[in-house]
Amino acid sequence: MLMDNIIVLDIGLIVTAVTLIGSIITFFKYVVKLNKRFEELERHDKMDYDALYVLTKGMNASLNGLKQLGANGDVLSAAQELQEYLMRPRG
Repeated sequence: MLMDNIIVLDIGLIVTAVTLIGSIITFFKYVVKLNKRFEELERHDKMDYDALYVLTKGMNASLNGLKQLGANGDVLSAAQELQEYLMRPRG
């Protein structure tokens, strides 16, 4: 009778240990997946920043070209606003 209880207890411990190990493995897989997702988002943000930088430089060059050709009004105010935006402190 005592041996039966010990065997049942041992099987219960084995099942508990296997379940715990499975849970830990699942948790670490989730952490790895989450880490990959964060890295992917960081790369995506970096690509967006680079594209925005190129577009801003092109817009600045276009506005400066229009100013040199003698355009005024909206072109001057847009060029001034763009320069103010580029010169403002980041933080």
